[in-house]
Amino acid sequence: EKMVFSGTNFLERMHRRRGFQHNFFLEDLWAASVDLTILALFLLAVSGVWMWWELKVTRTLGAIALGAGDATLLEVTSAYSVFPNQGVRMTPVSVLSVADREGNLLEENRASAVEVIRADTAYVMTSLLRGVVLRGTGAAAAALDWPLAGKTGTVDENTDAWFVGFDPDITVGVWTGFDEKKPLGRNETGAQAALPIWMEFMKASIDRRRAPDTSPDFTPPSNIVL
Repeated sequence: EKMVFSGTNFLERMHRRRGFQHNFFLEDLWAASVDLTILALFLLAVSGVWMWWELKVTRTLGAIALGAGDATLLEVTSAYSVFPNQGVRMTPVSVLSVADREGNLLEENRASAVEVIRADTAYVMTSLLRGVVLRGTGAAAAALDWPLAGKTGTVDENTDAWFVGFDPDITVGVWTGFDEKKPLGRNETGAQAALPIWMEFMKASIDRRRAPDTSPDFTPPSNIVL
């Protein structure tokens, strides 16, 4: 069921000023990238502290929630990979193995696993991010006909555009921007500039993994009741 906020608290009053009705669905606001919703959730979420620590951002948590903190594409993509992986973060590894011309293994690296949030929290976040693809700013990706979730991101004056998303098996991040901080263009949002690149990569990945009449799915933990 959808989680519903109602009443006369600060969050509702602010959303009503922006044209929402008395009751509104949390997942719909998230899918539409309503900043106040994201800010409120981030400040209340236990995982926010972890995100701040992992990304090593020195600004306030509220600023991070609205995209004011700086982070690399690898850091953000690694953070998002926690959600489909039931709260477990795998340390990114650039080189898996090195072999010589005879096939002898010279070096092998394996990612270490760390549980950073609870599995049920990760699943709720996955569900919210699914809404972005199904009916929000990332809705174009629904055309891939695959279980997907993710989030668009657009920095002020369109200097950076992001889309970070995942399916049950792989997490992929796309950033577009210049070396210098300058606008990409008037309409170059995350959905316009980054999402098409992400979709092209994911389509190739999905086509290699797609099997007739079957597809992977996001599995809820046992304490989540649908």
